[in-house]
Amino acid sequence: MNIFLFGATGGTGYEVLVKLLEEKYHVVALARNPIALDHIKRMHSNLKIVKGTIYNTETYQEELNKCAIVISTLGTGTSRKPTEIYSKGGQHIISAMRMANLKRL
Repeated sequence: MNIFLFGATGGTGYEVLVKLLEEKYHVVALARNPIALDHIKRMHSNLKIVKGTIYNTETYQEELNKCAIVISTLGTGTSRKPTEIYSKGGQHIISAMRMANLKRL
């Protein structure tokens, strides 16, 4: 089963990513900075990293179309600054999922 993971470079997302890979799932992870996941990519051939952001669905729509499940572990880390990662970012994710006819988030 192919799973698309948003937020794989964060603390929670990284732990989810490791667990999914240990369970032998095929994972597509979106990352603004793919280099942050290079070390785990070398250990797991069932990981594909897509460079992009949640706000630009064109960077990940094609790969999302190939997945059955979407997992979002997006967060703000320790920042207390105002953010649109949940509202606007979530809208982009849902829009991309609708285009891919995906219903499991």
